[in-house]
Amino acid sequence: MDVIALDDPTDAQIREWHGVLCAVHAAGPAGEPAPEPEQTAERLLGGDPGSRQRLWAAADGAR
Repeated sequence: MDVIALDDPTDAQIREWHGVLCAVHAAGPAGEPAPEPEQTAERLLGGDPGSRQRLWAAADGAR
């Protein structure tokens, strides 16, 4: 599996990453709610200075 950094994620990639976050929150013990889609996009695209998080993905749909 090739893992790549996504420096400029597409809308589809952001939606997929948001789905992962929602699944993690749903599977975990009760605690913080999953972020809203807009919050996920903001974190991945760097809405605030210094707040951007790097998104990693498996290349070419490899699993």
